[in-house]
Amino acid sequence: MTRIKEESEIFGDILQEDFQDADRNLTYKAVSWLKYLSQEDCPHVDLIVKIDDDTFVDPFKLEEAMENIKPGPGSILCQV
Repeated sequence: MTRIKEESEIFGDILQEDFQDADRNLTYKAVSWLKYLSQEDCPHVDLIVKIDDDTFVDPFKLEEAMENIKPGPGSILCQV
């Protein structure tokens, strides 16, 4: 825990909540980062992509897809 806290203080890129990281808690995980984004000031963030560790993403296809989408502020898009 000490090392995680140290890294978080240095980079500010760790979001930690109080629930077990299990498939049955994926909703908690998604809501926790949406809550974080709604409460934090993130003016430098243009796009956030949520990807699970068991998913393959082709970054070139993702970039191509995002170039064709013009979401407005606060938009949430989902591709199944």
